[in-house]
Amino acid sequence: MVERLSWKKLIGELVFFYVPWVIVGYLFDALWPLLFLASFILLIWHLHNQIKMSRWLHEGRKATLHLHLVVGNLFLMRRTVCKKKT
Repeated sequence: MVERLSWKKLIGELVFFYVPWVIVGYLFDALWPLLFLASFILLIWHLHNQIKMSRWLHEGRKATLHLHLVVGNLFLMRRTVCKKKT
């Protein structure tokens, strides 16, 4: 299951991603070029994930339900109705 995202978690992940780039950039006196490179890598990573999600939404999901899901849901609905009557 997918967990909920919070602002603290998102900020923490960004800090975790950028701190090594800042340290290396400061040590080699190339802070701004390395921060630009890190931002570009992050942008490419997000675009890659958006393409994967778009492909999953449009190609991966089927419009029809599988028979075992329909039968299972009908069984659960019938069982719930029978329990309510008794």
